[in-house]
Amino acid sequence: MKWWCALTKKKTVLLYLDRGGGAVGVCGGLFTATQKGQKAPETAEDAEARFTRWLQSEQLFSIILSSMFDLQEALAHRGSSSPSVISAARSGLSRLLDHLLDQSAGSFSGGASKWLKLGLSGRALDLKALVSALQQHFLLFSQRLHSAEVERRSLRLEVTNLRRGLHQGVPSDHFLSVCEELHQALSREQEAQMLIHDQSKQVQTLSHSTQELSEARKEVARKERSLRILGKHLSGLQKEKQQLEERLRRAEEGQRDLSRRHECVVSCLKSAETSCKQVRESLSQSHDSISSQPRPLLLPLEHLELRGAESIMGAPEVAMCQTFLSVVSQLCHACISRIGWLEQEVSAHRSHVTALRSELQDACLRDNQAFVPVEEFPEPFPPADPETPEPVPLS
Repeated sequence: MKWWCALTKKKTVLLYLDRGGGAVGVCGGLFTATQKGQKAPETAEDAEARFTRWLQSEQLFSIILSSMFDLQEALAHRGSSSPSVISAARSGLSRLLDHLLDQSAGSFSGGASKWLKLGLSGRALDLKALVSALQQHFLLFSQRLHSAEVERRSLRLEVTNLRRGLHQGVPSDHFLSVCEELHQALSREQEAQMLIHDQSKQVQTLSHSTQELSEARKEVARKERSLRILGKHLSGLQKEKQQLEERLRRAEEGQRDLSRRHECVVSCLKSAETSCKQVRESLSQSHDSISSQPRPLLLPLEHLELRGAESIMGAPEVAMCQTFLSVVSQLCHACISRIGWLEQEVSAHRSHVTALRSELQDACLRDNQAFVPVEEFPEPFPPADPETPEPVPLS
């Protein structure tokens, strides 16, 4: 707006826009007179304020939106080509300029004629320059008209192509079904992606579990090796235990055999002691001939004979005891038999001595009767003690 004001102060020409409908006259120069009854000229601040109000008006905003609607749709559509976007921009700009020029024509119609009169009255115009200017304007107008016709034909071709595309397009039901299928396919794809994600998580979990399982297997293998080593050691300990048990059993059996042999020896010795006491008592208490009394055995037969197991296994102390007792028994029997034989000899000698004594008495009696008178016979001799025989008197 300031540029227009400055231009009116320095130039005295008629300016207008190519898209007719309204003309804006700008007159300048030294002519600044005002007529009676007219208002005072508008200042620059008033013009700027009015221009600012016009830019901020809702009408201008609605005009811009309505003019650029096609351009917004073309830009929003992703499949639109660059020529269609350019054509939409051109058409939107042309509509915007048309609206602006129509609005300016209504507001500046009265003032334009006044400014035109004021501008033309200042000096005489050159007809040739005016004719040449008009020719140039008509040439430009024809060129613009031609370009507009070309643009119209291109727009008609585009509309025809769009209609042909609409006729060649698919029905709406089929399009909706295809869209539904695409939506279902997209949902299936999303589900597949979710399943793949879940499977990847499961694979990671399985890999982690596999790693843990491998570690557990290694640990189990180590424990199995340890168990095998412990089993071998345990088997060795069991063998040693069995050997110790066998040794203990043998020791117990030996202890039992030893105690049994000890008992057997003790019983044999007790029996021998009892037999010896019996023999001693019988010898000390007997007044008659030993040969006339029964001769008891020194030991019973069951103590003198070894058992089968003892004779097989061998019991040296029992055997020695048995041998000793048998020797003692034989010695006792030999002594008894010798004593009996001696008693028989003693009895024979006693009988012989008695016979000799009787013969001697008889001889003495005969001698006494022959030489000395005998009043009475002397007392007979006391019976001889078998244990202490009397000495035989010698005459």
